[in-house]
Amino acid sequence: MATTTEIDRTRALRDFGDVFVALDRLPLPVFAVASNGVVRSLNMAAEEIVGDKRGVQYSQLVAPGTTSALSCGASACTPGSRP
Repeated sequence: MATTTEIDRTRALRDFGDVFVALDRLPLPVFAVASNGVVRSLNMAAEEIVGDKRGVQYSQLVAPGTTSALSCGASACTPGSRP
């Protein structure tokens, strides 16, 4: 269940227009990963590279040996947290 902070952050983004369409059209792969490491969404560029991997652990999508570095980055990007 989404926290009040997460809902407020999403609402703020929606006020700027269709940010989600803009993210989907970026030429760079963009993944949204939940705090448990599961891919929640990905844009078209990411989907072209790895396919539709919603619901998959992100660690299955990266090169072996890089998951520890990515774990640090992902934890810093968890909604509501500060690096």
